[in-house]
Amino acid sequence: MDTLAESSTNSDNNTCVDAHCDCKFIWSLAQQYGMAQLDSRTPVLKDGTPDYRFTSHTIGDTPIEPGDASFVGKNYGARARRVASSYARLFLEDFHLGEKDKIGRFYWTGLGAFAAKQVSANIESWQVDKVPGMDIVHEGLGKGNLWIYNDLLPWCYGYAADPESFSSCAPQRDSRTFHPTVQKNLMRQQWASDVVPKCPVMIEPSKNDDDAGSGKFVGKDSESPGYFKWTPRVSIGFNFVKQWEGTTNEKTKASLAFKHLWVMAQHEQGEVLQGLIYNDNAFISKLKFQRTMDGVTSSDHWWAAPMRLFHALIPPLQLSFTAQNETTDMQYRSNAPPDLILEDYGQRMAWIMVTGKLFHSLMQKKNAYMMGELKAIAAMGGLT
Repeated sequence: MDTLAESSTNSDNNTCVDAHCDCKFIWSLAQQYGMAQLDSRTPVLKDGTPDYRFTSHTIGDTPIEPGDASFVGKNYGARARRVASSYARLFLEDFHLGEKDKIGRFYWTGLGAFAAKQVSANIESWQVDKVPGMDIVHEGLGKGNLWIYNDLLPWCYGYAADPESFSSCAPQRDSRTFHPTVQKNLMRQQWASDVVPKCPVMIEPSKNDDDAGSGKFVGKDSESPGYFKWTPRVSIGFNFVKQWEGTTNEKTKASLAFKHLWVMAQHEQGEVLQGLIYNDNAFISKLKFQRTMDGVTSSDHWWAAPMRLFHALIPPLQLSFTAQNETTDMQYRSNAPPDLILEDYGQRMAWIMVTGKLFHSLMQKKNAYMMGELKAIAAMGGLT
């Protein structure tokens, strides 16, 4: 059987022959699938879930949709809910290329669903949405959430389309070679002209499986490779998915799933987010101000008493493993260290390791609960 990398496209530029496409076309379809979930024209099912599943369990019947997408605009909270829903559906294999006997292979998307849900809650919190001067944080959260999604979700779709061809197709992903309609819609998204040429970057390799690396950019410049191109960490992350699919040993599967999550978290945080928001001087300045205010308003010293009333102005930095915005039950919640310097890659990754381990533990010990919460997040996509 021909693979995606070996076969040719149909004479009809908007479909594939017998579910086989060349690599450039599969990445166009993958990017379109991601963008469709941010398109307000997408039909909504009776349960409120946007219907992104297209028509069949093949890519052969999936066309390039003509026309301009009507993207969710500057309602960053609603957009983040759609992103969270998309990640959850991918984790649950609830999409037209999904395979229910492989739930959990895209393990990062499970953690990503909870994280994007939390971003939505933070964006819409009164501390970020209403407090004067927080517009930089509001913009940064919205920007990071959107462009992590545009980078990462298509990798999962491309793998699901044909795992055997993924290793040869992955290095060919380049947004400049997308189908013209897909490329046009990609560049119509917020911040696209600034982000796409420099997303992702490459960072120094990790020393071992537990190490996140230094986060230092490598390559001829900080904008290399850009255009959603392949990086070695993407290859490593999806090699763990392939190994996961190739074993029936549950302990081995669990170990491989976490390794995939950890490598993709490095890609997400170091190769996408660091350059987009965490190296931005205005964003760093606001984070420093928040840390200073948090230190002053939470102090036990007598002179800080008048300031304690303002402590509520500091949004809590936490991730709750619930479909709700927040929980006080610490078995389902990861609080950031109080002295965390968020813009520091190493410190941020240390907290993500702790949070990832909590997610992993809950998935092993409270699987029914976690699956229920992920299904609830999956149903958030149609909410405004």
